[in-house]
Amino acid sequence: MSYQIVTANRLLDGHVVYLNAAHVWSEDVKAGVCVDSDAAGAEIMEQAQESVARQEVVDPYLVDVEIGSDGIAPLSFREKIRAEGPTGDYAAAGLATISSATTSPATISPATARRERAA
Repeated sequence: MSYQIVTANRLLDGHVVYLNAAHVWSEDVKAGVCVDSDAAGAEIMEQAQESVARQEVVDPYLVDVEIGSDGIAPLSFREKIRAEGPTGDYAAAGLATISSATTSPATISPATARRERAA
């Protein structure tokens, strides 16, 4: 049997969220309410669209999941990353935060860019 849950991004902070049985958005994928038919999927998507109209979330869609001994788990690699977070250790790589002082091509003057390329 195939199961699905609704996911979206919360507008307040951009976090990945899942619609739970209380019709509240949760960051925990295991809290998502599962549907197992097209009719139930359409009904839960209507509820999700009401949240879009209230500007709580953006871009809700159904995700294929499996229900195992550990609860709900997305089937696709993309959705596993969305549910579990980034796959790299950004803190160890020094990429956990980006300061406003970080130099990017948009903040480098043309003269400085030419000097850096020449070096």
